[in-house]
Amino acid sequence: MHKITSKTTASLEFQLTWHDDQVTHTDCYLGQKVNFWRDYLPPLLQEDLMGKMPGDQVEIPLSTEEIIPPYQSQQIFTVDNKQFNSHFIPGKLLQPRLGRFYPRGILPDVRGTFKDTITPCRCIGQTETALTVDFNHPLAQRKITHLAAKVHDIQAKSDERGGRCTDWTELLTDKGVGFQSRYGQQPTDFFADQPFARLDDSTDLQFYHQPRLTAHLDQQAMQLLEENYGQLLHPDMQVLDLMSSWKSHLPTHLNLEKVTGLGLNAEELAANPQLTDYCVHDLNTTPELPWATHTFDAVICTVSVEYLTQPFTVFKEVARILKPAGRFIVSFSTRWFPSKTINIWPEIHEFERVGLVLEYFLRTAQFTHLHTHSIRNFPRPDTDKYSHETSLSDPIFIVHGQKIQSPRIT
Repeated sequence: MHKITSKTTASLEFQLTWHDDQVTHTDCYLGQKVNFWRDYLPPLLQEDLMGKMPGDQVEIPLSTEEIIPPYQSQQIFTVDNKQFNSHFIPGKLLQPRLGRFYPRGILPDVRGTFKDTITPCRCIGQTETALTVDFNHPLAQRKITHLAAKVHDIQAKSDERGGRCTDWTELLTDKGVGFQSRYGQQPTDFFADQPFARLDDSTDLQFYHQPRLTAHLDQQAMQLLEENYGQLLHPDMQVLDLMSSWKSHLPTHLNLEKVTGLGLNAEELAANPQLTDYCVHDLNTTPELPWATHTFDAVICTVSVEYLTQPFTVFKEVARILKPAGRFIVSFSTRWFPSKTINIWPEIHEFERVGLVLEYFLRTAQFTHLHTHSIRNFPRPDTDKYSHETSLSDPIFIVHGQKIQSPRIT
């Protein structure tokens, strides 16, 4: 079996852990064909990986300054509101919202930007006449604590003949990582402009009158999601699968005591082999949950949170029916039924969607130990029906927290 040397390449699962004031974040990115002779890794990580074999994992302490450009006050700009190009996206009228991210090209008159500049900036302040934006990296003021790398497979490589150097830390921290965090203590403004309206305002029970039996994840993504559920849930738990259907994505080896499904189509729920019981219930019509306080050890909501039109009431209800310290796990990806998705969901970046779900948790004010987890860049199975369109598996995003335990009465 191969071991990692400077003459090998490897697939490495990178995991970056960082923190803000209230949340721990883990962002995972599979680096395929990491070249140890040519590519850039933090020196300590590269040193520790030498001699490792598939299945091995190493972890190094890491500071933000080692991989993120330093925060610079000169990267904060205050401009006239009129400089914000509200027609940046054809056919849509945009308004700047506090805490939200926009391509820098939306402010073409700011120094160093052009109308086609897509590097992000963040709206951090607004008055009736002026707008303040931050051009720093989204992670520039976050606390990065460590970087892990798990070895998936190793390949011998041919003689080096030049080639491009890949900075794997740059890829890991690019494409929106950091968008999920609030700016300081300020809640992000996701809730202007009728965010919970939908193209199809008919009842969801009508939409799901016939079973759809649709999977919004490929097999690789399903496996990764199952693995994460397996790490967060424990045997003998009583679990509610909220907004369930014909699959629950729970590991079969967990031996859960009970899995109750709440969904919109009885035929789909009956076809789910992991459910021990179920009920048909439309949360957008009746967001109150039909169970007593402190019923479940955990609640999961899989690839469905984007359909909730009354999320704050639902999240409060979830907190009510959870036992003290019970866990609520929300997962989603990048596929959905367009007509039934809330307006804001497709309009924001995938990492901002993580921030939106975090706002549901934070504003409910009944959860602690909040954590986000992103999983990206895994290969899509060749047998998947969308493999001709993309070689990458559907990304997975998970937000979870524990119900705050009631204070003891003395």
